[in-house]
Amino acid sequence: MEIFEAMNMRTKPLLKDMLVEMIPPVDCIIGDGILEFVLDVANELGIPIINCRTIGACFLWSNYSIPDMIEAGELPIKGSEDMDRPITAVPGMEKFLRCRDLPSFCQASNMSDSTLLRYGTVTRKSLTASGVILNTFEELEGPMLSQIRSKCPNVYTIGPLNEHFKTRMSLENGVSSQSSNYFWEVNRSCMSWLDRQPNQSVVYVSLVALL
Repeated sequence: MEIFEAMNMRTKPLLKDMLVEMIPPVDCIIGDGILEFVLDVANELGIPIINCRTIGACFLWSNYSIPDMIEAGELPIKGSEDMDRPITAVPGMEKFLRCRDLPSFCQASNMSDSTLLRYGTVTRKSLTASGVILNTFEELEGPMLSQIRSKCPNVYTIGPLNEHFKTRMSLENGVSSQSSNYFWEVNRSCMSWLDRQPNQSVVYVSLVALL
């Protein structure tokens, strides 16, 4: 959290000076929703700001509801035996949300934990912007988007961003888009090594579920 405090102290005045000096003046700012000082500067200068969040609607809305979960006594999570306990203080998720579905920082045992409190505070503040951009689409998270629009009416869904990126890359490079969601070109050098190994001599272990 120190990095955010440092950026607020050092970067905020620099950003303000830069915006004041720009000719022609800035009509709108698209800012990172986690950097609250950008919103502060925009408000001070009277510039409309749209906050961009690369997360989806469910994650954003659960972060927004952190103060409500604390007030309802649903946080802190008491341990592994508590993981299947229902969470009912997040509007729209009452019927399916469990402790285990919450972000890892919600598992803090101390309700004054700076990371936990920051995510709740910053998320609420980010929705006071003129609008918010989210990496999702209506058909996927319509109910949660409705909840968010009750706080910030101008919500722009532009997801999935990875699919947009793949499509753009395929158009620029003349290569058809692959089904993989990985942004970088797949390294297949291991295949030649694998072809040289005896049958049934290689064990494949995937750690993706742990990441």
